[in-house]
Amino acid sequence: MKTLDLLVSFSPWLIFAALAVYTPVPIEFILLLSLAASIVVGYRDLKDRFIIAGVTTLFFAVVSVLVLALCWFDIVPLLGIASNGFLLLGTLGSLLLGVPFTEQYARREVSEEEWTDPFFIRLNRQLTAFWGLMFVIGLASEVLYVLYPGAPGIVTDICIWLPIFGGAVFSARYPVYAERAAGFAGPA
Repeated sequence: MKTLDLLVSFSPWLIFAALAVYTPVPIEFILLLSLAASIVVGYRDLKDRFIIAGVTTLFFAVVSVLVLALCWFDIVPLLGIASNGFLLLGTLGSLLLGVPFTEQYARREVSEEEWTDPFFIRLNRQLTAFWGLMFVIGLASEVLYVLYPGAPGIVTDICIWLPIFGGAVFSARYPVYAERAAGFAGPA
């Protein structure tokens, strides 16, 4: 799985996190920009009914309505928890539905004959489960941040970026390792 493709698909979340945490940009603008990015960047994925693209657009649409239309600004400090929780639910939901979200991306890179291969299916379950673990870490860190807002910045910074970058790097590297461990002769 290509790391860049995954990072692009998660770019609305990266935009949201970077602007919300590191800039004085108003939350209204950040939400609209993230929603627009989820539609523009995720157009193909939304058209193909990719679970994470749908979860992303739904999250930013709902939160935009809550904040912009209903003026529920009290939820803003909890958006880190909500975002990781939403991504975790989407990830777990994709596993429960039997369509691990990483499989949707991986299918674009392999021949259709490989889609039913037990190794391919198992690998994507493992990758998606790892993403779930990353979102659990992100969720836990956001809960701790809300409970203990004076935590050192480096700790919270790592916890903000670890889920997406950790998941993307693992998704790019682990398949090569798994293929070698299974005895497949892949590219060096």
